[in-house]
Amino acid sequence: MNNLIRLLGRRLIALPIMVIGVTLLVFFVMYLSPIDPAYSALGEFATPEALEQYRIDNGLKDPFLVQYINYLGGMIQGDLGSYGVGSSNRVSDLVGTALPITLQLTFFGLIIAVIFAFPLGIIAAIYRDQWPDQVIRVLSVIFLGTPSFWLASLLVLAFVGGSLPVSGTLPSFTGDFFGWFARMLLPAIALATPVIGQMTRVVRTSMVEELDSDYVRTALGAGIPRSVVISRNVLRNALITPVTVLGLRVGYLIGGAVVIEIIFNLQGMGRVLVTGIQANYVTLVQGGVLVVAIAFVVLLSLLAPVLAPYSPSQTFANWVAPSSEHLFGTDHVGRDILSRLLYGGRYSIAIGLFAALLSLIVGAIIGTIAAVSRKWVNEVIMRIMDVIMAIPGIAWQQ
Repeated sequence: MNNLIRLLGRRLIALPIMVIGVTLLVFFVMYLSPIDPAYSALGEFATPEALEQYRIDNGLKDPFLVQYINYLGGMIQGDLGSYGVGSSNRVSDLVGTALPITLQLTFFGLIIAVIFAFPLGIIAAIYRDQWPDQVIRVLSVIFLGTPSFWLASLLVLAFVGGSLPVSGTLPSFTGDFFGWFARMLLPAIALATPVIGQMTRVVRTSMVEELDSDYVRTALGAGIPRSVVISRNVLRNALITPVTVLGLRVGYLIGGAVVIEIIFNLQGMGRVLVTGIQANYVTLVQGGVLVVAIAFVVLLSLLAPVLAPYSPSQTFANWVAPSSEHLFGTDHVGRDILSRLLYGGRYSIAIGLFAALLSLIVGAIIGTIAAVSRKWVNEVIMRIMDVIMAIPGIAWQQ
Protein backbone atom coordinates (compact mmCIF):
# COMPACT_ATOMS: atom_id res chain seq x y z
CA MET A 1 0.00 0.00 0.00
CA ASN A 2 2.84 2.40 0.77
CA ASN A 3 4.39 1.72 -2.63
CA LEU A 4 1.03 2.39 -4.27
CA ILE A 5 0.66 5.71 -2.43
CA ARG A 6 4.18 6.77 -3.43
CA LEU A 7 3.59 5.83 -7.08
CA LEU A 8 0.28 7.67 -7.11
CA GLY A 9 1.92 10.70 -5.51
CA ARG A 10 4.63 10.81 -8.18
CA ARG A 11 1.99 10.63 -10.93
CA LEU A 12 -0.01 13.44 -9.35
CA ILE A 13 3.11 15.61 -9.15
CA ALA A 14 3.95 14.97 -12.81
CA LEU A 15 0.35 15.39 -13.99
CA PRO A 16 0.25 19.24 -14.04
CA ILE A 17 3.50 19.34 -16.02
CA MET A 18 2.09 16.95 -18.63
CA VAL A 19 -1.16 18.92 -18.87
CA ILE A 20 0.70 22.21 -19.29
CA GLY A 21 2.85 20.63 -21.99
CA VAL A 22 -0.21 19.45 -23.93
CA THR A 23 -2.01 22.78 -23.62
CA LEU A 24 1.10 24.72 -24.62
CA LEU A 25 1.68 22.58 -27.71
CA VAL A 26 -1.93 22.78 -28.92
CA PHE A 27 -2.23 26.51 -28.15
CA PHE A 28 1.01 27.25 -30.01
CA VAL A 29 -0.10 25.36 -33.12
CA MET A 30 -3.46 27.12 -33.16
CA TYR A 31 -1.71 30.45 -32.51
CA LEU A 32 0.12 29.97 -35.81
CA SER A 33 -3.16 29.45 -37.67
CA PRO A 34 -3.86 32.13 -40.33
CA ILE A 35 -7.56 32.12 -39.36
CA ASP A 36 -8.66 35.30 -37.59
CA PRO A 37 -10.85 34.54 -34.53
CA ALA A 38 -12.35 38.04 -34.78
CA TYR A 39 -13.58 37.35 -38.31
CA SER A 40 -15.03 33.99 -37.21
CA ALA A 41 -16.83 35.60 -34.27
CA LEU A 42 -18.23 38.73 -35.98
CA GLY A 43 -18.89 37.39 -39.45
CA GLU A 44 -17.91 38.47 -42.93
CA PHE A 45 -19.86 41.74 -42.82
CA ALA A 46 -18.03 43.14 -39.79
CA THR A 47 -16.27 46.44 -40.28
CA PRO A 48 -12.49 46.73 -39.84
CA GLU A 49 -13.07 48.88 -36.77
CA ALA A 50 -15.28 46.25 -35.17
CA LEU A 51 -12.74 43.51 -35.93
CA GLU A 52 -9.93 45.54 -34.41
CA GLN A 53 -11.99 46.32 -31.30
CA TYR A 54 -12.82 42.63 -30.89
CA ARG A 55 -9.13 41.74 -31.01
CA ILE A 56 -8.36 44.31 -28.33
CA ASP A 57 -11.28 43.29 -26.08
CA ASN A 58 -10.39 39.58 -26.25
CA GLY A 59 -6.63 39.98 -25.82
CA LEU A 60 -5.73 38.88 -29.34
CA LYS A 61 -3.25 41.73 -29.59
CA ASP A 62 -1.41 40.61 -26.46
CA PRO A 63 1.91 38.74 -26.61
CA PHE A 64 1.75 34.97 -27.03
CA LEU A 65 2.66 34.18 -23.41
CA VAL A 66 -0.01 36.54 -22.05
CA GLN A 67 -2.65 34.97 -24.32
CA TYR A 68 -1.62 31.49 -23.23
CA ILE A 69 -1.77 32.32 -19.52
CA ASN A 70 -5.20 33.91 -19.94
CA TYR A 71 -6.45 30.86 -21.85
CA LEU A 72 -5.00 28.47 -19.26
CA GLY A 73 -6.68 30.43 -16.48
CA GLY A 74 -10.01 30.22 -18.24
CA MET A 75 -9.56 26.50 -18.93
CA ILE A 76 -8.94 25.81 -15.23
CA GLN A 77 -12.31 27.42 -14.54
CA GLY A 78 -13.98 25.32 -17.24
CA ASP A 79 -14.08 28.09 -19.83
CA LEU A 80 -12.72 26.98 -23.22
CA GLY A 81 -13.96 30.07 -24.98
CA SER A 82 -16.84 30.63 -27.39
CA TYR A 83 -17.41 30.11 -31.09
CA GLY A 84 -19.74 31.22 -33.85
CA VAL A 85 -21.02 34.58 -34.98
CA GLY A 86 -21.90 36.59 -31.89
CA SER A 87 -19.83 34.23 -29.70
CA SER A 88 -22.90 33.03 -27.83
CA ASN A 89 -22.01 29.32 -28.06
CA ARG A 90 -19.70 27.92 -25.40
CA VAL A 91 -17.05 25.40 -26.44
CA SER A 92 -17.23 23.64 -23.08
CA ASP A 93 -20.97 22.97 -23.49
CA LEU A 94 -20.51 21.30 -26.88
CA VAL A 95 -17.43 19.34 -25.83
CA GLY A 96 -19.16 18.18 -22.66
CA THR A 97 -21.85 16.41 -24.68
CA ALA A 98 -19.58 15.15 -27.49
CA LEU A 99 -16.63 13.70 -25.55
CA PRO A 100 -18.58 10.89 -23.81
CA ILE A 101 -19.88 9.68 -27.18
CA THR A 102 -16.37 9.47 -28.66
CA LEU A 103 -15.01 7.67 -25.60
CA GLN A 104 -17.90 5.20 -25.68
CA LEU A 105 -17.30 4.43 -29.35
CA THR A 106 -13.53 4.12 -28.88
CA PHE A 107 -13.69 1.71 -25.98
CA PHE A 108 -16.57 -0.28 -27.47
CA GLY A 109 -14.43 -0.79 -30.57
CA LEU A 110 -11.49 -1.73 -28.37
CA ILE A 111 -13.57 -4.33 -26.54
CA ILE A 112 -14.78 -5.87 -29.80
CA ALA A 113 -11.20 -6.03 -31.09
CA VAL A 114 -10.02 -7.82 -27.94
CA ILE A 115 -12.97 -10.26 -27.90
CA PHE A 116 -12.28 -11.44 -31.45
CA ALA A 117 -8.53 -10.95 -31.93
CA PHE A 118 -7.23 -12.77 -28.87
CA PRO A 119 -9.19 -16.03 -29.34
CA LEU A 120 -8.46 -16.07 -33.08
CA GLY A 121 -4.74 -15.49 -32.50
CA ILE A 122 -4.58 -18.19 -29.83
CA ILE A 123 -6.42 -20.75 -32.00
CA ALA A 124 -4.17 -19.97 -34.98
CA ALA A 125 -1.04 -20.52 -32.85
CA ILE A 126 -2.28 -23.76 -31.30
CA TYR A 127 -3.17 -25.17 -34.75
CA ARG A 128 -0.12 -23.71 -36.44
CA ASP A 129 0.18 -24.51 -40.17
CA GLN A 130 -3.08 -26.45 -40.09
CA TRP A 131 -6.31 -25.41 -41.81
CA PRO A 132 -7.66 -23.32 -38.87
CA ASP A 133 -4.41 -21.34 -38.86
CA GLN A 134 -4.53 -20.83 -42.63
CA VAL A 135 -8.15 -19.62 -42.55
CA ILE A 136 -7.51 -17.23 -39.65
CA ARG A 137 -4.38 -15.82 -41.29
CA VAL A 138 -6.30 -15.11 -44.50
CA LEU A 139 -9.10 -13.45 -42.53
CA SER A 140 -6.62 -11.34 -40.57
CA VAL A 141 -5.08 -10.04 -43.81
CA ILE A 142 -8.55 -9.19 -45.15
CA PHE A 143 -9.49 -7.38 -41.92
CA LEU A 144 -6.18 -5.55 -41.80
CA GLY A 145 -6.60 -4.32 -45.37
CA THR A 146 -10.18 -3.12 -44.84
CA PRO A 147 -10.39 0.67 -44.32
CA SER A 148 -12.74 1.59 -41.49
CA PHE A 149 -14.45 4.37 -43.45
CA TRP A 150 -15.08 2.04 -46.42
CA LEU A 151 -16.57 -0.67 -44.21
CA ALA A 152 -18.64 1.95 -42.38
CA SER A 153 -20.08 3.16 -45.68
CA LEU A 154 -20.97 -0.41 -46.70
CA LEU A 155 -22.64 -1.06 -43.34
CA VAL A 156 -24.73 2.09 -43.71
CA LEU A 157 -25.88 0.97 -47.17
CA ALA A 158 -26.54 -2.59 -45.98
CA PHE A 159 -28.52 -1.72 -42.85
CA VAL A 160 -30.30 1.48 -43.82
CA GLY A 161 -33.94 0.88 -42.92
CA GLY A 162 -32.96 -2.48 -41.40
CA SER A 163 -32.88 -3.95 -37.92
CA LEU A 164 -29.89 -1.92 -36.73
CA PRO A 165 -30.05 1.90 -36.83
CA VAL A 166 -27.41 3.77 -38.81
CA SER A 167 -28.47 7.29 -37.84
CA GLY A 168 -30.62 9.12 -35.35
CA THR A 169 -30.27 10.07 -31.72
CA LEU A 170 -27.98 7.95 -29.54
CA PRO A 171 -29.94 6.52 -26.58
CA SER A 172 -28.52 6.82 -23.09
CA PHE A 173 -26.13 4.07 -22.00
CA THR A 174 -27.79 3.76 -18.59
CA GLY A 175 -31.38 4.61 -19.56
CA ASP A 176 -31.70 2.37 -22.64
CA PHE A 177 -28.70 0.03 -22.85
CA PHE A 178 -30.08 -2.16 -25.63
CA GLY A 179 -30.96 0.88 -27.72
CA TRP A 180 -27.47 2.27 -27.12
CA PHE A 181 -25.92 -1.09 -28.00
CA ALA A 182 -27.85 -1.33 -31.27
CA ARG A 183 -26.94 2.25 -32.25
CA MET A 184 -23.24 1.80 -31.41
CA LEU A 185 -22.71 -1.74 -32.73
CA LEU A 186 -22.18 -0.99 -36.42
CA PRO A 187 -19.82 2.00 -35.86
CA ALA A 188 -17.81 -0.04 -33.34
CA ILE A 189 -17.52 -2.98 -35.75
CA ALA A 190 -16.29 -0.70 -38.53
CA LEU A 191 -13.78 0.89 -36.17
CA ALA A 192 -12.53 -2.40 -34.72
CA THR A 193 -12.17 -4.50 -37.88
CA PRO A 194 -8.64 -3.38 -38.94
CA VAL A 195 -7.48 -3.65 -35.32
CA ILE A 196 -8.82 -7.23 -35.17
CA GLY A 197 -6.68 -8.11 -38.19
CA GLN A 198 -3.51 -6.65 -36.74
CA MET A 199 -4.02 -7.92 -33.20
CA THR A 200 -4.80 -11.46 -34.42
CA ARG A 201 -1.43 -11.60 -36.17
CA VAL A 202 0.38 -10.15 -33.15
CA VAL A 203 -1.25 -12.62 -30.73
CA ARG A 204 -0.47 -15.55 -33.02
CA THR A 205 3.18 -14.54 -33.41
CA SER A 206 3.61 -14.04 -29.67
CA MET A 207 1.97 -17.38 -28.90
CA VAL A 208 4.10 -19.22 -31.46
CA GLU A 209 7.30 -17.77 -29.98
CA GLU A 210 6.27 -18.92 -26.50
CA LEU A 211 5.26 -22.39 -27.73
CA ASP A 212 8.74 -22.77 -29.24
CA SER A 213 10.45 -21.86 -25.96
CA ASP A 214 12.66 -24.37 -24.15
CA TYR A 215 10.58 -24.37 -20.98
CA VAL A 216 7.51 -25.47 -22.97
CA ARG A 217 9.36 -28.40 -24.53
CA THR A 218 10.74 -29.34 -21.12
CA ALA A 219 7.31 -29.25 -19.51
CA LEU A 220 5.76 -31.31 -22.29
CA GLY A 221 8.64 -33.79 -22.11
CA ALA A 222 8.02 -34.15 -18.37
CA GLY A 223 4.50 -35.35 -19.09
CA ILE A 224 2.60 -32.17 -18.18
CA PRO A 225 -0.54 -31.94 -20.33
CA ARG A 226 -0.30 -29.48 -23.20
CA SER A 227 -3.49 -27.69 -22.13
CA VAL A 228 -2.02 -27.06 -18.66
CA VAL A 229 1.23 -25.66 -20.06
CA ILE A 230 -0.63 -23.35 -22.41
CA SER A 231 -3.14 -22.06 -19.85
CA ARG A 232 -0.71 -21.61 -16.95
CA ASN A 233 2.45 -20.45 -18.66
CA VAL A 234 2.24 -19.76 -22.39
CA LEU A 235 -0.84 -17.54 -22.30
CA ARG A 236 0.44 -15.37 -19.46
CA ASN A 237 3.80 -14.71 -21.09
CA ALA A 238 2.37 -14.29 -24.59
CA LEU A 239 -0.08 -11.59 -23.46
CA ILE A 240 2.60 -8.96 -22.78
CA THR A 241 3.41 -8.08 -26.41
CA PRO A 242 -0.22 -7.99 -27.64
CA VAL A 243 -1.29 -5.72 -24.78
CA THR A 244 1.57 -3.36 -25.63
CA VAL A 245 0.54 -3.25 -29.30
CA LEU A 246 -3.10 -2.83 -28.28
CA GLY A 247 -2.12 0.31 -26.40
CA LEU A 248 -0.49 1.66 -29.54
CA ARG A 249 -3.76 1.18 -31.43
CA VAL A 250 -5.75 3.42 -29.08
CA GLY A 251 -4.47 6.48 -30.95
CA TYR A 252 -5.67 4.90 -34.20
CA LEU A 253 -9.08 4.19 -32.70
CA ILE A 254 -9.46 7.77 -31.52
CA GLY A 255 -8.54 9.12 -34.94
CA GLY A 256 -10.74 6.58 -36.70
CA ALA A 257 -13.68 7.39 -34.45
CA VAL A 258 -13.68 10.94 -35.82
CA VAL A 259 -14.43 9.69 -39.34
CA ILE A 260 -16.81 6.93 -38.24
CA GLU A 261 -18.88 9.42 -36.23
CA ILE A 262 -19.43 11.52 -39.34
CA ILE A 263 -20.55 8.54 -41.44
CA PHE A 264 -22.97 7.26 -38.77
CA ASN A 265 -24.10 10.77 -37.76
CA LEU A 266 -22.93 10.46 -34.16
CA GLN A 267 -22.59 13.77 -32.36
CA GLY A 268 -19.13 13.07 -30.91
CA MET A 269 -15.80 14.85 -31.00
CA GLY A 270 -15.50 14.10 -34.71
CA ARG A 271 -18.53 16.26 -35.39
CA VAL A 272 -17.11 18.95 -33.10
CA LEU A 273 -13.76 19.06 -34.89
CA VAL A 274 -15.24 18.92 -38.38
CA THR A 275 -17.67 21.72 -37.52
CA GLY A 276 -14.83 23.81 -36.16
CA ILE A 277 -12.61 23.19 -39.20
CA GLN A 278 -15.32 23.80 -41.79
CA ALA A 279 -16.52 27.00 -40.13
CA ASN A 280 -13.02 28.21 -39.18
CA TYR A 281 -13.85 28.21 -35.46
CA VAL A 282 -10.34 28.19 -34.01
CA THR A 283 -11.49 28.08 -30.39
CA LEU A 284 -13.75 25.09 -31.08
CA VAL A 285 -10.95 23.06 -32.70
CA GLN A 286 -8.51 24.10 -30.00
CA GLY A 287 -10.89 23.18 -27.17
CA GLY A 288 -11.81 19.84 -28.74
CA VAL A 289 -8.20 18.75 -29.22
CA LEU A 290 -7.21 19.89 -25.73
CA VAL A 291 -10.04 18.07 -23.97
CA VAL A 292 -9.30 14.76 -25.68
CA ALA A 293 -5.56 15.04 -25.04
CA ILE A 294 -5.90 16.07 -21.40
CA ALA A 295 -8.50 13.38 -20.69
CA PHE A 296 -6.11 10.66 -21.81
CA VAL A 297 -3.15 12.22 -20.04
CA VAL A 298 -5.12 12.09 -16.79
CA LEU A 299 -6.21 8.49 -17.37
CA LEU A 300 -2.70 7.35 -18.27
CA SER A 301 -1.20 9.04 -15.25
CA LEU A 302 -3.61 7.73 -12.64
CA LEU A 303 -5.12 4.48 -13.85
CA ALA A 304 -2.13 2.12 -13.71
CA PRO A 305 -0.99 2.97 -10.14
CA VAL A 306 -4.55 2.57 -8.86
CA LEU A 307 -5.38 -0.70 -10.61
CA ALA A 308 -1.98 -2.41 -10.47
CA PRO A 309 -1.73 -4.50 -7.28
CA TYR A 310 2.07 -4.20 -7.12
CA SER A 311 4.95 -2.21 -8.50
CA PRO A 312 6.02 -3.60 -11.90
CA SER A 313 9.57 -4.14 -10.58
CA GLN A 314 8.56 -5.79 -7.29
CA THR A 315 9.59 -9.47 -7.23
CA PHE A 316 8.03 -12.57 -5.65
CA ALA A 317 8.53 -16.28 -6.19
CA ASN A 318 9.19 -17.35 -9.79
CA TRP A 319 6.44 -18.84 -11.95
CA VAL A 320 3.66 -18.53 -9.38
CA ALA A 321 0.37 -19.87 -10.76
CA PRO A 322 -2.67 -17.53 -10.97
CA SER A 323 -4.17 -16.98 -7.53
CA SER A 324 -6.08 -14.41 -5.49
CA GLU A 325 -2.80 -12.57 -4.79
CA HIS A 326 -1.49 -12.76 -8.36
CA LEU A 327 -4.39 -12.94 -10.81
CA PHE A 328 -2.11 -13.62 -13.79
CA GLY A 329 0.68 -15.23 -11.77
CA THR A 330 4.34 -14.16 -11.86
CA ASP A 331 6.97 -14.33 -14.59
CA HIS A 332 10.40 -15.97 -14.71
CA VAL A 333 11.94 -13.40 -12.33
CA GLY A 334 8.96 -13.21 -9.98
CA ARG A 335 7.29 -10.00 -11.19
CA ASP A 336 3.50 -9.76 -11.05
CA ILE A 337 2.27 -10.15 -14.65
CA LEU A 338 -0.96 -8.17 -14.20
CA SER A 339 0.96 -5.17 -12.86
CA ARG A 340 3.42 -5.35 -15.76
CA LEU A 341 0.54 -5.47 -18.25
CA LEU A 342 -1.14 -2.42 -16.75
CA TYR A 343 2.04 -0.35 -16.62
CA GLY A 344 3.20 -1.50 -20.06
CA GLY A 345 -0.17 -0.69 -21.59
CA ARG A 346 -0.10 2.76 -19.97
CA TYR A 347 3.13 3.74 -21.71
CA SER A 348 1.97 2.17 -24.96
CA ILE A 349 -1.23 4.22 -24.92
CA ALA A 350 0.85 7.33 -24.26
CA ILE A 351 2.94 6.57 -27.35
CA GLY A 352 -0.19 6.00 -29.42
CA LEU A 353 -1.76 9.25 -28.21
CA PHE A 354 1.40 11.20 -28.97
CA ALA A 355 1.56 9.65 -32.44
CA ALA A 356 -2.05 10.64 -33.11
CA LEU A 357 -1.46 14.20 -31.88
CA LEU A 358 1.74 14.49 -33.91
CA SER A 359 -0.04 13.25 -37.03
CA LEU A 360 -2.81 15.80 -36.52
CA ILE A 361 -0.39 18.68 -36.09
CA VAL A 362 1.99 17.76 -38.93
CA GLY A 363 -0.90 16.89 -41.25
CA ALA A 364 -2.64 20.20 -40.58
CA ILE A 365 0.53 22.17 -41.26
CA ILE A 366 1.37 20.29 -44.48
CA GLY A 367 -2.22 20.47 -45.68
CA THR A 368 -2.36 24.22 -45.04
CA ILE A 369 0.89 24.77 -46.93
CA ALA A 370 -0.41 22.72 -49.86
CA ALA A 371 -3.69 24.65 -49.93
CA VAL A 372 -2.17 28.16 -49.97
CA SER A 373 0.86 27.46 -52.16
CA ARG A 374 1.30 27.49 -55.90
CA LYS A 375 -0.14 24.64 -57.92
CA TRP A 376 3.20 22.93 -58.52
CA VAL A 377 4.00 22.99 -54.78
CA ASN A 378 0.62 21.44 -54.03
CA GLU A 379 1.24 18.72 -56.65
CA VAL A 380 4.67 17.89 -55.21
CA ILE A 381 3.31 17.64 -51.67
CA MET A 382 0.37 15.48 -52.76
CA ARG A 383 2.61 13.08 -54.69
CA ILE A 384 4.92 12.75 -51.68
CA MET A 385 1.88 11.94 -49.53
CA ASP A 386 0.77 9.34 -52.10
CA VAL A 387 4.17 7.63 -51.84
CA ILE A 388 4.02 7.63 -48.04
CA MET A 389 0.47 6.23 -47.99
CA ALA A 390 1.40 3.52 -50.50
CA ILE A 391 3.94 2.02 -48.08
CA PRO A 392 2.23 -0.56 -45.81
CA GLY A 393 2.19 0.39 -42.16
CA ILE A 394 4.00 -2.79 -41.18
CA ALA A 395 7.01 -1.73 -43.29
CA TRP A 396 7.52 1.40 -41.14
CA GLN A 397 7.77 -0.83 -38.06
CA GLN A 398 10.67 -2.88 -39.38
